[in-house]
Amino acid sequence: MTDPTLAARAKGFWMDLSRRERVFFVTGASIIVALLALAIAGFSIAAFNNNVAIGNADHAHRAEAELAAARASNDSMRSENSSLRTKVDEANVKEAEFDSRSADLDERAAALDQRDKDVAAREVAVGSAEQQQAANEVRNGVHVVGQGVSAGVYVTDGPSGTNSAGCYYAWKSGTGSDADIVDNNIVDGAATVTLADGDVFESNSCQVWRKVG
Repeated sequence: MTDPTLAARAKGFWMDLSRRERVFFVTGASIIVALLALAIAGFSIAAFNNNVAIGNADHAHRAEAELAAARASNDSMRSENSSLRTKVDEANVKEAEFDSRSADLDERAAALDQRDKDVAAREVAVGSAEQQQAANEVRNGVHVVGQGVSAGVYVTDGPSGTNSAGCYYAWKSGTGSDADIVDNNIVDGAATVTLADGDVFESNSCQVWRKVG
């Protein structure tokens, strides 16, 4: 409730003022109210601007943080890409080395195959030569001319030294132990014989007979 005495005093004060003083008083009060309003508005604008600045700073900070994170992610991806490229290069180098080794092994395998073929050919040639030599030689034992021994003229240097009696040779009717002796001879030096296909020839304690014709 308003104090009547205070209200009366205020009314009396107002009535004591002249018109001009009242105008000045009202004008001053209006100016003060306007200034207060401007101050309040200024404070409000400053607070708003401050809030906006703070918001912008937070946004800028977040943007910088996101940009830094994106750059870090890009750097990580670049590092991973570089690592992958290095691994790919190493794999390519190893593949090239493997291809080179494979080619070298293929060449060696081909060379070994060729050597095997050469050895086989030599064995065939040696075997043929040995067969030819065997066919042109008569050693101690019983032989059927035309079966491993070719017909022709053969010579020997004489006894082999295994029998003191000398070099014995004979023509027989067969290869069995009961075969008859058709002709025979024993020498202590060189000898020459002529063998025909079908002959059964025996040599004992003689050096190798070699075909000469």
